[in-house]
Amino acid sequence: MKKLMVFLSAAVLVLLCQGKSFAEAAEEGATDEAYDAGYAWAEENDITDAVDCKNESASFKEGCEAYVTEMTEEEPGTGEEGY
Repeated sequence: MKKLMVFLSAAVLVLLCQGKSFAEAAEEGATDEAYDAGYAWAEENDITDAVDCKNESASFKEGCEAYVTEMTEEEPGTGEEGY
């Protein structure tokens, strides 16, 4: 139990030193999860148009749109980015 308290105290100190409150750090983690979920959803469903990235979560939508953007930047059939 003592080790847990030391760990939690250290974690809070790190967050405070970074200028983020616990709530901000937790929200950021949730935002990252929603972004990742949107990206994964788009990949699993072969989404090719950002119009299909409708969702109430802005982060989910951003993740979905990022996938669509990456897929449209690749050359068809090669899996490589075209420049």
